[in-house]
Amino acid sequence: MYVQDRIDPSPAGNGEARDGSGAPARNGVHFKLDSNSTTVIPGRNEEDFEGSEESEVEEDTERRPILPAPSSSPPEPSSSIQSFVVENFPKIVIGLFVFLSAIVFLMVRSRGDNAVLSCIESASRQREEIPYPRVDLEAASAKVDKGILKSEKWIVVAVSGAPSEEIQQLAKLDGWQLLALGNSQTPTKWEVPGAIFLSKDAQAGLNFRVQSHIDPDGPARKNVGYLFAIQHGARKIYDADEKIIVRGGNLEKVFDVELSGTSGRREPLYQYRMVENRTIVNPYVHFGQRSMWPRGFPVRMVGETSLEVAYNEIAPGRHFIQQGLANGFADVDALFYYTRRSEREALSIEFDLQAPPVALPQGTMAPVSSVNTLFHSPALWSLMIPADVSSRAADVVRGYWAQRLLWEVGGMVVVFPPTAHRVDQLDPILLKDEKDLHKMERLINFVVSWRSDKRSLFQRILHLSHSMAENGYWSAQNVDLTVAWLQDLVSVGYRQPRMLALELGRVDPLLYNSEHVQFVPETLPSVYLGIHESSQLEKEMGDWLKWRRYFGNIVLVLDCSPDANATVLAWRMFYSRLFKHVEIRSRESNAGLRVEGGNFTYQSLPEVFDRYPHADGYLYLKDDAVFNYWNFVTSNKNKLWSLQKSRTAIQPKTTWQVIGFKRPGSAWYLASSVKKSIKAAVRSLSPKMLANYRKSMDDMHFVVSSSDSFYIPHRYVSDFKALVPIGVKLELRPELAIPLFFLAMEKPASYDSEAFKYVAETSVRRDPAVFYRKSKHLVRPWSARNVSEIVRRIRALSIGDPLLVEIL
Repeated sequence: MYVQDRIDPSPAGNGEARDGSGAPARNGVHFKLDSNSTTVIPGRNEEDFEGSEESEVEEDTERRPILPAPSSSPPEPSSSIQSFVVENFPKIVIGLFVFLSAIVFLMVRSRGDNAVLSCIESASRQREEIPYPRVDLEAASAKVDKGILKSEKWIVVAVSGAPSEEIQQLAKLDGWQLLALGNSQTPTKWEVPGAIFLSKDAQAGLNFRVQSHIDPDGPARKNVGYLFAIQHGARKIYDADEKIIVRGGNLEKVFDVELSGTSGRREPLYQYRMVENRTIVNPYVHFGQRSMWPRGFPVRMVGETSLEVAYNEIAPGRHFIQQGLANGFADVDALFYYTRRSEREALSIEFDLQAPPVALPQGTMAPVSSVNTLFHSPALWSLMIPADVSSRAADVVRGYWAQRLLWEVGGMVVVFPPTAHRVDQLDPILLKDEKDLHKMERLINFVVSWRSDKRSLFQRILHLSHSMAENGYWSAQNVDLTVAWLQDLVSVGYRQPRMLALELGRVDPLLYNSEHVQFVPETLPSVYLGIHESSQLEKEMGDWLKWRRYFGNIVLVLDCSPDANATVLAWRMFYSRLFKHVEIRSRESNAGLRVEGGNFTYQSLPEVFDRYPHADGYLYLKDDAVFNYWNFVTSNKNKLWSLQKSRTAIQPKTTWQVIGFKRPGSAWYLASSVKKSIKAAVRSLSPKMLANYRKSMDDMHFVVSSSDSFYIPHRYVSDFKALVPIGVKLELRPELAIPLFFLAMEKPASYDSEAFKYVAETSVRRDPAVFYRKSKHLVRPWSARNVSEIVRRIRALSIGDPLLVEIL
């Protein structure tokens, strides 16, 4: 594949407007500067002319193509080469065959035949489906006439309704030009004095290339606004939402709007220390909220966040992306939002205003959003919002993509104390709008480890976008969008920053002070269902950390019903606060939700064992069982747990039922074919396992159980793996297979007799919440087929875990 370091600077379309003199203006758009005047702003100009501005970071003047473009007809080989090939053709074929065989052999030894073949086939499919784009990325930068409108400082906001009070205030910020982008829901007569409004139709008239790849009603429409602002002189862009109120009404006082000169920051910045294997930090802890996390922070890692008290000091001036926090309606995910406040009370969070800004070192990331973020000229290329990512995850994905590429130009992200206030208007937040947030941990690990040898920043931007598509972090549509974005950037006069040669992961001695500085973050009151809590926070956090330590190295295998796809993400996020690894199983697989299917749930357990070989044990639950985890912290993780001795609230008998082979009846497990399968399974046991089984069960009886909860410690993994093929071959349902397996592995007297001892059984005739008791190990069945029912279960669990507020 040939790639040239060029971009075609010509615009995608040739829509035409006319300026005040009557001359045509390329891609013009009408907008209102005030209530009484309408001005036409020329769009992109196809001709080159003088006057483009220099970048804040020196332009990469050394333009070098990676490979020359192929000629239309390849040269003919010489006769000597032809004769050599003809004479030595058998040797060439044999040598090539041996070489490829050696490679395949080594791969098979390390990964297994099937894995290698699958990998090769998968990689082949990806290359066919997502070819590396052939893009011209080295044409001379376009010179753009910015017309009568020229501003270095822009605010870009996507609006969906009538002008709000917050929008009115943004338009009044001194020295800043507000640009609002509408959609289908925005009133056609949207007007705010001093603001530029681009309706959906006006945006279409700009004819940027990116518009062929985005939804004009989605969050990616802000790409049009970014390009429009850059076209008209933007050197700084404040990316905001329509609920933002800037603190003090002055962006210069809350952000570092100037990076150099007399107005630039002079004192050093605090920076998180580089910690081996740490790729993500939670900045909310630094600013006083130890039990919160921002939208886009991997929920599984919340319990692993530690308090920082020692920081590096670095020189300012390269913090090209500045993420501000917001008091009030902080930027949190949907499940956190719905469990941290009462149903009718707005969320109101306060961060520490006195905490210093904190920078992120190379190799360490934090969520960066489009809610309240300042971008400087060397990072304006990083504003591209992906096209087909869920709406409340798109800006977060952009943030991790941008942070990785920012390291290539020596830039960094700095998180600032509250720069704004947002008001919670109690608008619903849909879980489907955040469905891509569950990919964040894997995406972070991928981009941090990603490397490129491309020669310019724009080439590396394209390379990372393509690599993310190949590895499933976004679609091929975003590769096309990236190509269009880079071409549009050149068309509007943006000049790519120069890359730095600093090796990633190494400390620049010119930027760092070798001495650490100390800062101990405050602990501010948190919120629990609308009630501010402070006195109990330490105890509740201590309990949660205790549970997390206990369950952290246990793998949870959650069996979900086939119609529960709408709740899979919620379950994964909920249980991730306790379990480091959560595996979802169902009768039907769903690759998008990482759900693996199979006829018998226990059939897939050996794969889980192999995937997590160093786990303490493996806990199996069904999604209709309410798991009171605080009652298990004294259970023995080296023993089997089962329902063998469980007692229900309705009847004193055990949930394992001993059934005689001669017993008649219509129940499915009394069918003669089922009984034959059980006897055949017992005969198939190894001598050791058969001896264990006969210690508890004679040849006249068998056991049937509901089998929806059990635990297998690591030391029994090999025994269980040996038993699974027996059950699968004879098609034993879990109700029969699990108790048979357990009796074959160990006599019941050696099980943990306390785990799963007390079970509350609900009734189909009454609300399951009536039967909930925090003293029980399990409450079942309590099905949750939608998010509102999950929230009901979470609120029930909060009786035993008041800090549950912190997790989902």
